[in-house]
Amino acid sequence: MGLFDALRGRDREVAADPRGAEAGAEQIDFRPRSDGSYRSTSGALQFAGRTVRETDTDGLTRSGEFTPAGRFLLSAPLEPSVVVTVVSIGDDSFTARRTAVADRRVETLDYRFAPSGS
Repeated sequence: MGLFDALRGRDREVAADPRGAEAGAEQIDFRPRSDGSYRSTSGALQFAGRTVRETDTDGLTRSGEFTPAGRFLLSAPLEPSVVVTVVSIGDDSFTARRTAVADRRVETLDYRFAPSGS
């Protein structure tokens, strides 16, 4: 498709959901605790301020920034990035969809909070 075709069809595009969520999904207000880590079968997440650090079961560490909508991109030098989207929040836990950017592999993980020192 050429530039002219792209511009001509621009006004026919359907507007995206401003929240970036699936239709009918409720908005997430993600406020993780920073006095410990959230653990799942794939590793652990630690939050501090607006930053998040993931350490997987193999010891690889990725980091990034998270949004109050519960979305973050985690990356490490010379390693494929992953996108994490929080889909539900519970008491000291949350469920997230984790997508590997390299191969588009998606897994749904349950994270449980563990205080520091446990």
